[in-house]
Amino acid sequence: MRKLNTRGFTFVEMLLVLTIVMIITGMVWSISYKHFQRDEYNRAVEQFRITMHYAQTYATENKQQINLMIVDNKTLIMYYQFEKRIIEWDFPKGMTAQIYTKDRKISFNLNGHIVHPGSIELFTPEKTWKFTVNFSKGRLRLQ
Repeated sequence: MRKLNTRGFTFVEMLLVLTIVMIITGMVWSISYKHFQRDEYNRAVEQFRITMHYAQTYATENKQQINLMIVDNKTLIMYYQFEKRIIEWDFPKGMTAQIYTKDRKISFNLNGHIVHPGSIELFTPEKTWKFTVNFSKGRLRLQ
């Protein structure tokens, strides 16, 4: 009588384990990707807020009118006279922005005061952030 080798695993058992591992990996990847996207959007909103405050500070320190404009709903440009760019960056994929002011840009005068009040909205598939820009210094509110 011959003994069977009971030390290893059968091919079917190995396929079953690999299938379970692949399913778990797919679930974890899906959850972590959504979390990564949410963090990327939050960083972009914070970067936008910082850029707004930087534009106001730059206008005050350099005694120049500074403008913020959004091009194609996805690129933020900070510039002064005659389109001389200071900062330019793109919003993350899936995020768009819209400025609602008189001339479609946010302008800070030489004293850092906002020239035209309005609002800016940042859109993602899951959420919308709204910044309200009022007259005077330091009047940026996130709603």
